[in-house]
Amino acid sequence: MMRRTWLITVALLLMTFACSTITFALTLNYASVSGSTITFNGTNRTFDFPNTATYDFVISDEEGGGAAVGLQGNIGGPFTIGQITTTIIKGVVYETSTVSGSGTFSIYDDNNYTLTAAITWPAMDAIKYNKNVSSGLLNTEGTANITNIQYVGNNVDLLFLKNNQPATSIVTFQFIFPGQSLTQLATLGEMKSTTISGSLSAIPIPASALLLGSGLIGLVGLRYRRKRQD
Repeated sequence: MMRRTWLITVALLLMTFACSTITFALTLNYASVSGSTITFNGTNRTFDFPNTATYDFVISDEEGGGAAVGLQGNIGGPFTIGQITTTIIKGVVYETSTVSGSGTFSIYDDNNYTLTAAITWPAMDAIKYNKNVSSGLLNTEGTANITNIQYVGNNVDLLFLKNNQPATSIVTFQFIFPGQSLTQLATLGEMKSTTISGSLSAIPIPASALLLGSGLIGLVGLRYRRKRQD
């Protein structure tokens, strides 16, 4: 009985701590800088950020912070579009693909320090394309994982990313009309260019404490119920 009470107390403390700090989640919103482009090479089904400008993106605004607004960064590849799967749901065509390859993700602070990280794209739904058949609207989107974040500067938002990794980045590829499907982007011999907008989000470590606390309470309850049944 005493052990069960102790476990429940610990679990509740973990959950309380998690709930009190989860509000400090950070999201950086960014977009291409003037002159930068992302190139899709249909011949080898790759896309890359070729540094046509000094930087690829600039952080335009934030949710949960403010110290990183105006900082610029780069993304290095290339990344390869894999097999494309097409489905149609209520008149909307969806294309999903695997993406392979790993690259670098960098943000430069105001004191000559650089946040560096590895960027990879999840195996499923890494790039999404949909076309509303009636209006012709197009949207191409990618989800990237940001891991192995390194940073030794003192920008509080970049330190938050380092201390609460991994992070997730949602990237929208914004083609000048007409938009491009994944099939078109992977067409042999064709080259396509685009700009991007995106968000980079990190959730504090205490979020895992919330899950742990819930799990502890569940285990205690299950054990207690089994004892009663016996």
